[in-house]
Formats: sequence, C-alpha cells, structure tokens
Amino acid sequence: MNKSENMYRKALEYDSTFALAYAGLARVYWNRNVSDRTTFYAENYLDSALILADLALSYDNHLAEAYLVKANYYWFIGDAKQGYKELNEALKFDPNNWESYQHMGAKYTWDINNLDFVKALENLQQAVNLNHGKERPSLLRALALVYANLPDFMKKRIIIIMRH
Repeated sequence: MNKSENMYRKALEYDSTFALAYAGLARVYWNRNVSDRTTFYAENYLDSALILADLALSYDNHLAEAYLVKANYYWFIGDAKQGYKELNEALKFDPNNWESYQHMGAKYTWDINNLDFVKALENLQQAVNLNHGKERPSLLRALALVYANLPDFMKKRIIIIMRH
C-alpha cells in the first residue's frame, strides 16, 4: 500500500487534477483503515477516504472508483441508504465494474434491512461474468455460499427467475 500511495502522490505532482489518482489514494486510505485498525489508520482517519473520494469526484463526477469508496464508507458508518445510492452511481457510470457488482451482491446478502437473495445472486453472477482474473475464485465462492444457504423452496424459485 505504501508503494501505491507513493505512486498516486507522484501522479498528483504531475497533474493535481488527476481524479483517478485521488480515487486511488481514497482506496489506499480505505484499505488501510479496514485491514489494520490498530495502527495509524484508525476510525478517525476513515474520513480521509471520503474526503479524497469527494475530491476525485470534484474533478470527474463520473468516476465509479470514487463512488465505490464512498459506498463502503457509508455502509461502514451505518448509512446503508446512502451506501446503496453511491454504489448505484458507480454502476451507472461504469456498468462493467465487477467490483461494484460484488459489493452490491454482498450487501443484498448481509444487509438485514435489504435482504434480497435474487438480487444478491444476480449481482454476484454479473461480477463473475465480468471478472476473469485472480479474484474470480473468490467471487464464485461468494455466489456458491449465497445459493447454498438458501432454503430448498427458494432455490427452485430462484432457478426459475434466473432462467428468465
């Protein structure tokens, strides 16, 4: 992450309006916050990810990467409604972003107020369809876990719905 942060900062030295570099920095701050909450990047630094994502959007308001960071931020602080809104913006501007579909599928699987296994499966399947890289096995596992945890009567209904 240190190397990523340095490269994004170097890019901003060359172009201080490079929106994607701000979105990348936002991602670095987000990842540091969620991966190691015992060190420098504790909860009070999570706002930095939001500030950087907003800065990225001030230069390019169609940047799906920035909306994805914002969606994660809002879910993390318990504002699921705003999280869904930000994620829908990400998908609007980049309908081929597998990561946005992965996050949407996860939210429909685990958000107790918005459980929707059909939407979860649809979004996770779209993530699988779009990603042929190293993350694909994890995406397939997530898809299988949602399906495996459904009651039998729902599995039959979902198979019918997914065919149409």
